Amino acid sequence: MHLTRNADLRGHNTFAVAARAYALAQIDHWYQLEPLLALDDVAERPLLILGGGSNILFRGDFPGVVLKINNRGIRPIQEDRERVFVRVAAGVEWHELVLWAAGRGLWGIENLAFIPGRVGAAPIQNLGAYGTDLSETLRWVKAFDRDQRAWRTLTRDECALDYRSSRFKDLEPDRFVITEVLLELKVDGAPRTDYPGVKEALAELKTGTPSPARIAAAITRIRQRKLPDPERLPNAGSFFKNPIVSPAVAERLRDRHESLPAWPAGEGLKL
Repeated sequence: MHLTRNADLRGHNTFAVAARAYALAQIDHWYQLEPLLALDDVAERPLLILGGGSNILFRGDFPGVVLKINNRGIRPIQEDRERVFVRVAAGVEWHELVLWAAGRGLWGIENLAFIPGRVGAAPIQNLGAYGTDLSETLRWVKAFDRDQRAWRTLTRDECALDYRSSRFKDLEPDRFVITEVLLELKVDGAPRTDYPGVKEALAELKTGTPSPARIAAAITRIRQRKLPDPERLPNAGSFFKNPIVSPAVAERLRDRHESLPAWPAGEGLKL
């Protein structure tokens, strides 16, 4: 456990804003979380859980404690001919996990390549890009319930994942601290290349039949073209949301713009 008071946050956000916090708390193991939260000068102040720092813009100093969970580990726990269940620590970089899965030929998260941030943040906004999102592979999250002061395992349904939304973001934003997730990845899968630009990027690679690794490489290529390297030019990556409309509105738009992509977004809605 590491607790730094009057902490400089410049190196902990991708906009490189020179904000400071009353304290920066960093833990390397899940079991350090509960005693940390019980400390007087932590319990009495606002808590901000920070992953990779790519989804935040500090407008000034933070008067409370910034918490970073740095636990590590990607561990397959069960597999058969069709799928592999993988436990992943919240502190793992998301793109590192994508490369790990793609390198083993496992399907499910390859279209989410090169997204900045950490695994623990992925369920917060139901991480998504290029025609897929986390809800398709997430099975549960392990989290500390700050209200009940107890550890809980929340199923995918209990996480209330929606388009860039979840229980953790919109319903109870300050209640849970995620320390681990379980994903279900497929041994065999079909590539998703219908999102604009993916087929073209694959063709540029000239690598033959799409595999998870090739899809991830194509997506990485696309994102590198669109977004500057935050190490050179501070930025927060891509953070827009597609508009959500009724099917009737979506069809009228498609009539005028035949190539306009659209996907189901819940009962009676499209995005």
